Amino acid sequence: MTTTPPVNPETVFTYGAPQLKFGNGASDEIGFDLSRYGGVRRGLDVLSLKVKTGISHAGLRPALAVVDPDLTLTQPAPVTASAGMDIVCHAVESYTARWYTGGERKRPEQRVPYCGANPISDMWAEQAMRLLARSFRRAVRHGDDAAARGEMALAATFAGMGFGNAGVHIPHANAYPIAGQVRDFHPKGYPGHEPMVPHGMSVALTAPEAG
Repeated sequence: MTTTPPVNPETVFTYGAPQLKFGNGASDEIGFDLSRYGGVRRGLDVLSLKVKTGISHAGLRPALAVVDPDLTLTQPAPVTASAGMDIVCHAVESYTARWYTGGERKRPEQRVPYCGANPISDMWAEQAMRLLARSFRRAVRHGDDAAARGEMALAATFAGMGFGNAGVHIPHANAYPIAGQVRDFHPKGYPGHEPMVPHGMSVALTAPEAG
């Protein structure tokens, strides 16, 4: 008797037209433009349950990502701060994720997208944190600082490369219910027509306790 190993449907996915993603520095997920996540997250919110959701598939990974820091030059400081905290958490969470050899070994077709921290993702996360240490505060305080904005865009890109492979953990897991349960919070710098908790803020709220 022969058995057929489980097939990962993503390995037999037929790609359509190549995707092009644009990062704007204030999206629902900074770095999504480099990953197989995001792009349609808000459309999947279950409003009746106050639940924010997302989807993942190899077909969502773009063929080309455009990251232009000039698009962020007019961002209000609170938006820059929130987006920056998302970048920080992407880098730190991927860097502190469970090591990739710590779980049960699986066949290639059984592996999930997030494999845990590894030497390659650590390289991206470390460089993202170096850039953030140099430019995050400058970008918030001086929004027209093109050099700082450029380094923040690079940090978002590098952190996206890291977490897109290693994964994230507790702060991002907590961020979804925090954002989903918002009732009347209207953050400065954002449109005020409906309550919201910016993603970077919802992630950062529990990050200090996740260490």
